[in-house]
Amino acid sequence: MKHLAALAIVLASCVAAPAPSPSTRAPAPTAVRASATTLPSAGLGALTKLADGTLVVGVPDCATATQNGGITGCELLDAAADRGVFVGVLRWSDGTFEARSIDLVTGEMRTLIPKEDLGIALEEVRDEVAILRETDDLGGGNVHVRLRRIPWRDPSKAETLDEIDLIGLGGGDSWNPWPSARTNGQDVVWLHAGGPFAKHQVILLDARGTRQVVTESDKPIWFDLDDGGRVPVAVISSDGATQRFFVSLAGTVHEIATRDASASGYVMSFGDVVGWARGTGTVRPIDGVELFTDTGRGLRVDRPEPGCVFVGRTAKDVVTVCPSGVRLEDVRANTVRDGPPSRVVVAFPRALLWRTAADLAANPMIWRITLL
Repeated sequence: MKHLAALAIVLASCVAAPAPSPSTRAPAPTAVRASATTLPSAGLGALTKLADGTLVVGVPDCATATQNGGITGCELLDAAADRGVFVGVLRWSDGTFEARSIDLVTGEMRTLIPKEDLGIALEEVRDEVAILRETDDLGGGNVHVRLRRIPWRDPSKAETLDEIDLIGLGGGDSWNPWPSARTNGQDVVWLHAGGPFAKHQVILLDARGTRQVVTESDKPIWFDLDDGGRVPVAVISSDGATQRFFVSLAGTVHEIATRDASASGYVMSFGDVVGWARGTGTVRPIDGVELFTDTGRGLRVDRPEPGCVFVGRTAKDVVTVCPSGVRLEDVRANTVRDGPPSRVVVAFPRALLWRTAADLAANPMIWRITLL
């Protein structure tokens, strides 16, 4: 995410054309779940490799302690992972923030952003780059954002992608125009907030350094990015009545579908298959993901199994959490397989971050990683 969420509401009218009936998903070939082995409460380094292939990462000098009713030390506030790297944002008890990476092959730890008074949040991590935002809270719901692309192997080559002023941010479940950047390791797409008198713009920066405005609106926008540079977008209409879903690639737009705004949801990309959630996961829980080809042909609606909830997606799966743990629903094969035995999971295109209940009690500053 980064990253992900979950009051029920009856979803109103559906897409303009009748949605295809959900098909029965076949179980995938039996797979062994990752281990829930109890970890030692101390002595773990930055990277530990378990026998089943699960990786365990932590920041040894980041630990919390309760003293006189307050928290001292450091908190691993935000985290993301890809096949080669883990990136974490640390919040220290003095109010400063810091960003670090851990190489998932060597265990080497690097500082991406040194301690600073600005807030730091993770946007996306992929291949050799991490996208982070620095925030300066100006008060009154106004925030200045600096969006940065940082090569995690060589942070000295960091660059600023955008400087954005966010004005009048809402609280609670309000939609706010944060950058919500996505990257495939080469291209980057993000939202540039327009302020009170201008439209928000979805900006695509390609590998050649060319910037393109994918779409603009003064209404809420959701978007994603796939490895081929396709940008699926869902945007509320100017009158607020409907939500339009389309895919943009190299300046060409493929219309996918339209829904009543009361049934709006965010979008996700699986390459030549795109997903449109029924709900946003905040005010409205997601009760299904409608799947289409990237040219607009309807495939089916994936709904969570009984007792399960949607938490995100990988490059090829819709991810749900169930009482027994994580379930991965392959959108192309229409099969379901087991993931880690955890109900605390964050999904990324090529990795899952997860913790067990025992981890939370004994090792709150560590994450387990299952690479996909």
